[in-house]
Amino acid sequence: MRALAQLRPGDLLALEPECFEQVVVSLAGKPKFHGRLGTRDARWAVELNAPLPA
Repeated sequence: MRALAQLRPGDLLALEPECFEQVVVSLAGKPKFHGRLGTRDARWAVELNAPLPA
């Protein structure tokens, strides 16, 4: 996500389409949720789909 947040207009990033469906969100360095990458109001966003087992 950090690399994605640093993208600027004109930058290119080649990704496989399934990458957008396989995001893992970590909190305090621990994986917590599965999510899907997208945009909302012209900003990057992650839709949380399911919690990961503890």
